[in-house]
Amino acid sequence: MCIVTDALDRVPDRDLAERRISQSSELGAAYFKTQGVQCSARSIRKHKSGTCVCNSQAASLRALTEPGERSPEIVGARSGEAYAEDLPDGPDPDPGDGWEVKSRWQTASGEWRYSYRAVPTGTPVDDWCLDEAFTEAVAAPLPMPDSLPSGDLALVVGSGDLQLGKSDGDGSAGTIGRFYRATDAAVLRLEELRKIGRPVGTVVLPWLGDCIEGVFSQGSKLVMRLDLTPTQQVRAYRRLMLHQVRRFAPLAERVVVPVVPGNHDEAFRVGDSMATTYDDSWAIEGASAVQDAIDLDPGTYGHVEFIYPRHDELTIAHDVAGVRLGYAHGHQWGAPNNVRSWWRDEAFGRNPVGDADLLLSAHSHHFRSEMMGDGRAWLQIPAFDGGSQWFKHRRGDRVPAGLLSFVIGEDHDPLRDLSLVNL
Repeated sequence: MCIVTDALDRVPDRDLAERRISQSSELGAAYFKTQGVQCSARSIRKHKSGTCVCNSQAASLRALTEPGERSPEIVGARSGEAYAEDLPDGPDPDPGDGWEVKSRWQTASGEWRYSYRAVPTGTPVDDWCLDEAFTEAVAAPLPMPDSLPSGDLALVVGSGDLQLGKSDGDGSAGTIGRFYRATDAAVLRLEELRKIGRPVGTVVLPWLGDCIEGVFSQGSKLVMRLDLTPTQQVRAYRRLMLHQVRRFAPLAERVVVPVVPGNHDEAFRVGDSMATTYDDSWAIEGASAVQDAIDLDPGTYGHVEFIYPRHDELTIAHDVAGVRLGYAHGHQWGAPNNVRSWWRDEAFGRNPVGDADLLLSAHSHHFRSEMMGDGRAWLQIPAFDGGSQWFKHRRGDRVPAGLLSFVIGEDHDPLRDLSLVNL
């Protein structure tokens, strides 16, 4: 059976899968990943072009292992190799069974022998944001309208706590799929707002930290739980950000991307404590790479701007549509109940974020809002990740991932058009 056909038969919503495939091979692959089904964008492209090969992985492995049978003897003593009695029964296993062929050799008698090694049994994240298919997806010119939509309101779409590399729940694959769906939902939300008469001319896309899991959490005790290496985490993060920027660039006359560091994004720790400057963050580095990329095409992306904290700082404040917005990850104050005193102290210390009309944060992985002082508001966005086994075992709670967006403008209540979508 064709790999794609088999994948379609295994998902609960075949119609949705086919729609995603018709939109692009990458979106199709991402949907399959969210359902725990292995089907790469490359396989989908071959299927759509009529050049797919049925059971290509199994066929390739059979070709590799012929001629001969698996040796019943010990095939090696080095770490990672296996004894024959430890291998699954039946035909030579394919990678999906948790084993792969490491090497093969022929003895003087002509007998073929093989060594096998175990591979991680978790779902590998090999979809478009980690392979060369992404390069093909963004290589095509981005269609831009003759004139970009304008208006005196701004739509704010928050992203944070993706923690790419975290295997809990449905892992990085699930998080990537949620981000695709969230981006689609945010674009549709922008269309809806304009239909009901909201003149949105600016889109603000704040990234609020902890967008990668990193390797230092809890004294690096969780490294064996990661499903992406550190470089893969950063690569996925910046490619998702570029995907988001490309989706919104044709939709507003101004696109702003503020980026603040989180605790998981810290580039280096010693003894579980940050060892460099506060802005030495993979969140900043990944976003800087995206900015470098779009700066190569000012004709398309000249209206897109990035904002970062100043050197050795953690927060941002800037003016948009007559409103002063402030951003912080949230690890500075720890528990959400501490935000009021922290924000008050920032104002007392004359720090820019202390003057914000609206403070946006992440870190605690659930939605929360509170009005403070004289018309100030604090909004905490939900996370994108697949949950936390640690939090579940400690508190018994499971908080759904979600997307928060809202509209701001002079004399426009930010809660009026607030939208919270569980993903």
